[in-house]
Amino acid sequence: MNPLQQWRAFQDKSLYYQAVKADGEESCWREIARQYDQLVYPQHQQRALLARLLPRLDGVSSAIEIGAGSGTLTMPLARQFRRMTAVEPSPSMAEVLQGNLVQQRLGHVTIIRQRWEEAQLPPADAVIAGGCLYVFYEIEAALRKMREAARSTVLLTHVGNEGLWDIDLRAQELLAAPKPCLFPPLPLLMDVLTSLRIPATVELFYVTTTKRFTEEQWLKRCQRLFAVRPEQQPLLLDFLRQELHQEHGCWTVTEDVPATIVELRREN
Repeated sequence: MNPLQQWRAFQDKSLYYQAVKADGEESCWREIARQYDQLVYPQHQQRALLARLLPRLDGVSSAIEIGAGSGTLTMPLARQFRRMTAVEPSPSMAEVLQGNLVQQRLGHVTIIRQRWEEAQLPPADAVIAGGCLYVFYEIEAALRKMREAARSTVLLTHVGNEGLWDIDLRAQELLAAPKPCLFPPLPLLMDVLTSLRIPATVELFYVTTTKRFTEEQWLKRCQRLFAVRPEQQPLLLDFLRQELHQEHGCWTVTEDVPATIVELRREN
């Protein structure tokens, strides 16, 4: 198979892409949209990623962000630009994003409540796709549209080890479960870019992230990832109680995880 076929084959197995196909992940986002930053994207992770992104956006006055979510990156980035467009198809996430923008008085940000494939937008200096490549089945069309929309640069970001944390990998080993497919791995993305003759630079680094979920949310996550059998649940619960820290009604874990920024260079 060529890299584009390999991408589609991965997505056919990806738990996250199957959720996208089912309902645009809305059943997930509806549950955690208002707590997304607290549960999944803490401020220290945001600051670490921004420290790497902002130097690459020097001189940029307009930007499109794909997969804006609740505005974790949208709001600090918007303060750097005169015009920003946030593409967010999830009704739950877009509602939270709208409230956050009003609260922060960021009236120059426009929310487009459509999938990237459907959105019709004017060009901007930069296009930023933050951790959302897993939503694309036809990756060639998505990347080409990003490049056409960007006058200056396209930045693709991802935090995490293909969507799995160290605690997930230890739980997988404990349960003797197969490794789930979540986010397309970086080598596959680079193979896709090479096959499309899209020049790119890659920056790899580590960020500290903290995940905060209730006991029920941790169990749901593990069930989704590893199809936990009823007789395995006591073992899993004992493991989580030993590995996680209880804090304000949530179970938390802090890890150093790999992060990536891929910049698609314009050809001279």
